[in-house]
Amino acid sequence: MTKPQLYFKNIETDDFETEMKGYRNDVFVLLPNGVVYEVFFYDIVRLNQDLGTGLFLSQPGLIILNTVNKASMELAVFDLWEKGFFNYFVPRTTLTEKHFDENI
Repeated sequence: MTKPQLYFKNIETDDFETEMKGYRNDVFVLLPNGVVYEVFFYDIVRLNQDLGTGLFLSQPGLIILNTVNKASMELAVFDLWEKGFFNYFVPRTTLTEKHFDENI
């Protein structure tokens, strides 16, 4: 493996559903060195809806995208990995079958 791979807890959620919801909160990133991170993707529309009149919104591993779909998530994760973004995260131990259904 030469680049990060995305794994999803729920493989039944497709791009159409993800784009309509505007978020994806079941994603693990497996880096080439075997380190695993959990991330959360939001689009700006959903972010504004969820923030509403609240003071803040906080989610560890939050990544904001224009459109939340597999292609945009992969591009963002690859770019962030190249820039050392994940060096500031606390990694998960490893991925096991209990973490995800399968790689998509």
